[in-house]
Amino acid sequence: LIVKNPWVKNLTYKFSLNGTYSHSIYNLDVGPKIFADTRTTANMDNFNNFWGLAYANATATNVRTWIMDQILTYTASIGSHHVDAMAGFSRDAYRYNTLRADGNGFNMPNPLRWNGINLASTQKVFKGESRYQNLANIFRLNYNFDEKYYFTGTFRRDGFSGFAPGNKLGNFPGASVGWVISQEKFMGNVKSVDFLKLRLSWGQTGNQSISPYETLATVGLDYTVYGSTSALALYPNRMPNADLSWSTTTTENIGVDYRLFEGRLFGSLDLYKSMTRDQLLTRTIPILNGFSTVRTNVGRVDNKGVELVVSAIPVKGIDKKQFNWETSLVFSKNVNKLVDLYGTLDASGNPKNDISGAPTSDAYMIGKSIHSVYDFTMIGIVQKEDVEYINTYKARAGDVKFLDYNNDGKINSSDYHYQGDRDPLFVLNFNNTFTYNNFSLYFSFKWNAGNSNHYLGKDRYGRMASLAIANGSQLKNVEPWTAENHSNLYPRAEWVNSQGYWFWNTRAFAKLKDLTFSYTFDKASLEKVKLQNLRLYVSGNNLFTRSTWTGLDPEDGGTIAANPGSIFYGSYPVLRTYSIGAIISF
Repeated sequence: LIVKNPWVKNLTYKFSLNGTYSHSIYNLDVGPKIFADTRTTANMDNFNNFWGLAYANATATNVRTWIMDQILTYTASIGSHHVDAMAGFSRDAYRYNTLRADGNGFNMPNPLRWNGINLASTQKVFKGESRYQNLANIFRLNYNFDEKYYFTGTFRRDGFSGFAPGNKLGNFPGASVGWVISQEKFMGNVKSVDFLKLRLSWGQTGNQSISPYETLATVGLDYTVYGSTSALALYPNRMPNADLSWSTTTTENIGVDYRLFEGRLFGSLDLYKSMTRDQLLTRTIPILNGFSTVRTNVGRVDNKGVELVVSAIPVKGIDKKQFNWETSLVFSKNVNKLVDLYGTLDASGNPKNDISGAPTSDAYMIGKSIHSVYDFTMIGIVQKEDVEYINTYKARAGDVKFLDYNNDGKINSSDYHYQGDRDPLFVLNFNNTFTYNNFSLYFSFKWNAGNSNHYLGKDRYGRMASLAIANGSQLKNVEPWTAENHSNLYPRAEWVNSQGYWFWNTRAFAKLKDLTFSYTFDKASLEKVKLQNLRLYVSGNNLFTRSTWTGLDPEDGGTIAANPGSIFYGSYPVLRTYSIGAIISF
C-alpha cells in the first residue's frame, strides 16, 4: 500500500505486510532387512528375525513467519540542492513447532511402517517449539549538491526478543561522503575519464546470532536408577547469562568508482577495515562452576581487506551482427585477527588463548585468525625403514607419522600446535560473455586460493580407510599403505586413529562454475508467430574442479561420511548439472 500525502508535496507513506506458512511431514521406516547379514543364508531366508532392531519415526513441522514494514519518505530539490529523507519501522516474527513420534523394536512384523509406531516396544514423543521477534527503527538522510558532493547519514535502532530485558535494543549509526571528481572543471580536459567518484564511509552494524533462549537456564531430561528401578531425572544443562547483548562491528571504508575510455573500462576499488567487539562466543569455564561452557559477549576481532572489480569491453561491436566481448574480474581478500579474548593473561603475562575446543572446532589464539586450526602435524606414513621412529613411539609401519612438537618422545595432546586457518588467501571470479549475431557464449571461473597453512578443511575419512571402508561409505579410491604399496598419504587399513587426528588439508580450488551457449531469435521473425521473445540455450554448472582436497566438493568443504547414516561428518556432493531450455515471451 502506497499513499501520497495530499497536503505535503513529495511525502509518501508505504505499508507492506507479508507472511508465510509451511507444513511439512517427514516419515521414516527402517525395516528388518537392513540389519540382516546377507553373507548368511539363514538371515536372508527369514528377515522377520530382525524386527526387534527395526525402527520408525513420524514428524510433523509447522513454520509461520510474518514481516511488516512502514516507510515514510520525503524528497525535495531546491536549485542545486537535492534531499531525500526516510523514516521506517519494521517488525518480523518467526514461530516453529514440531511433533515427533519414535518407535524402536517390534515384537511382531509391522506392515504399517510409521503408522504402526504404537506397536513398537519402545515409544517416544518429542514436542518442540521456538519463536522470536525482531524490530527496527530506521532513519536515513541523503543530500547532494549539484550531483557532485554527496552525504548520507543513517541510524538504526534494532531489537531482538532473544536478549534479556535491558539488553534487547542496540543503536547503530553510520555516515558516508562522496565526491564526483569527474564533475569538477579541472577534469574537463581529461577525455579518457568518463566518471570518477571517491567515497568515504563509517558505520556500525549489529549481530544477534544466538538462539532465542540462550540467555536462559535450561534443564535436560535423563534417567537415573534407584535400586532395581529407574526414574526420569531433570538436571540443569545450561548456564544462564542475562547480560548477553548485541555484538557490534565498526567499519571504515574508502572506495573509488570509475568509468574510462567511453565506457570500455569500468569498476570499483574498496579498501576497508573493521573492528568487531563483544562477539557472541561460547566460552570455556572451569567445571567447578557446574558447567563447562557459557555463551557470552567477549573479545575483539579486526578485519582488513580489499575488493577490486574490473570490467571491460575489449572488443565492442557497432551492432549485434559484429563480434562483442565483455569481461569482468572480481578480486577479494580479507584478513582477520583476534586482538582480544577474555582480557586475561597467562603465566608469562601474555594475553591468554582459548584452545579448549580444538582440534574439533576453532582455536581462539590472540594475533591469529578467529578460524585457527590447532592439531597434530602429520609428516607422512611410517615406513619400514623408519626404525628410530618405530622404536621411540611404539609405532608400526603403515601408521600415521606425527611430528613430536615438544620433542618429549611421546605423541599426545601436548603436541597440538598452530597449523594455520580456515580462511582462503583470496577469492577470484572471472566472467566472460561473447556475442556474435544472435549467438551468445557465457562462462564463469572461480578460484579460491589456499596452501598448506590457509583455507584448511578437515576430512578424517577421506584419508583413513579403516572405518570408512568397513561401513561401506568410502566414496573415493583410497589405496591404504600395504607391504607392497608404500603410500605416504594413506595409513594401513587396520590403523586405528586413537589420537583423533582430523587429517587437515587445503580446500583450494579452481572451478568452471557456469557455461551457457544461447541463441536469440530476431524480433522481426517472431512477429509472424505472435511472440515477443524466444531464446534457446544449453548450459552446464560445476563442469570441472581442480583441487587437491581429499573430501567431496572443496567449495562447501564436503567430506566423506563416517558411516552410511552419518550426517555429522558427511555431506552431499555438489552436483554437475546440464540443462537445455527456452525462454519464451508472448
